[in-house]
Amino acid sequence: MKIYSPFNKDLSDLEACDLALLGNVHESWYVEYKREAIAQKRLAKAISAFANTYGGWLFIGVQEADGVEPVAEGFPGIPVGEVSGLLQSLRQAVDRHLQPTPHYDTKVLHGPNVEIGLPDGKSVVIVRIPRSFQTPHVHSDGRIYLRVADGAEPKHENDRHILDQLWRRSENSGS
Repeated sequence: MKIYSPFNKDLSDLEACDLALLGNVHESWYVEYKREAIAQKRLAKAISAFANTYGGWLFIGVQEADGVEPVAEGFPGIPVGEVSGLLQSLRQAVDRHLQPTPHYDTKVLHGPNVEIGLPDGKSVVIVRIPRSFQTPHVHSDGRIYLRVADGAEPKHENDRHILDQLWRRSENSGS
């Protein structure tokens, strides 16, 4: 199964100006926007939900529009000096709060970029999470998160139907 992408190029080839496309991409089953860095447990929750469901993209440093159209409204970015700490926090979030550890890829895009309004000294961090075949990824809070519409919803470890589906996916992957 190919992972959804709002872009017509690989993650490694993305440039800051490509983020302009997000002005037409709703926060959804496959996309989540965060204006600023979030706590490790919340990072782990978002990543596990994407990995346990269909995969997806987490954009940090992107402002979501308020109201009916939850698309990217702006690109305030996060301070460049905070990027390495955020990437370390991301690694720790996955390592400390998820079992088994899901795969993810990152890309950092730096400003300035006038086309999208990303200021000098600010960056957008992109996290691409493929659909996992090592499911379920259980959060340290004892829950299994799934992506439902534009949010991560918990399923407790005793939700037999969900667990059966996730275990079957893992078994059928041939790993």
